[in-house]
Amino acid sequence: MKKITLFSILAAFMAVFAFTSCNTGSSDSTSYLTKEQQDSYQAAMAFGSYDNMKLLWEKKNDANVKNQTDSVDTYCTVSMYKDSVITIANFPIAELAEHISDKDLSAAIAKEAPRTIRCKYMVLPNSKQTVAYFWACPEVLTLNLTYGEASHKVQFVFSYNSYYAGVCTLSGTRQIAFQFLLYQIWVDDKQTNYIKNAATGYNYVNFAVRPAYSQSNK
Repeated sequence: MKKITLFSILAAFMAVFAFTSCNTGSSDSTSYLTKEQQDSYQAAMAFGSYDNMKLLWEKKNDANVKNQTDSVDTYCTVSMYKDSVITIANFPIAELAEHISDKDLSAAIAKEAPRTIRCKYMVLPNSKQTVAYFWACPEVLTLNLTYGEASHKVQFVFSYNSYYAGVCTLSGTRQIAFQFLLYQIWVDDKQTNYIKNAATGYNYVNFAVRPAYSQSNK
């Protein structure tokens, strides 16, 4: 059997609501919504309440290699128009420690409390009346950490998933789900190669936000 991945979890969510992740293709990468269209979709998204949510991430699980994800309870707020921000609560900074190859930095990260992070988002042109497809990407997260007997500025750089868009239902009970990934760590304004995904060996770590719609949340 295949390992449980964040992609499969979000695909299951989309299937429940009869949607599929949109392949962003060449047409989506070269066309954009007008400002009025973007504002209209963002206003509809901001109307929703997204309290009962799960934030998932890749995590090494030696006891059950078919399950390589973990999760925490979270909630999202969506703001519209000028700022175009999705706010995510309870982002588990400490859980990144196992994906960082530098031992001193990893130990420092493991002590950090959860944060609230902000994601910039953009609605995509293939959105429909009943569903908005969008890309969301957290802003750079900067921490001032002391390790190795010195203070360091540590920055986490994220990216949206350009192949699979997030979804937000625009009628009935509002639901939202999207993915993003951590792909760079900078220390003292220098890019590092410290990311090594403990679950996959890749140099990025996937995250997903989705409704807590089932009894199995991991």
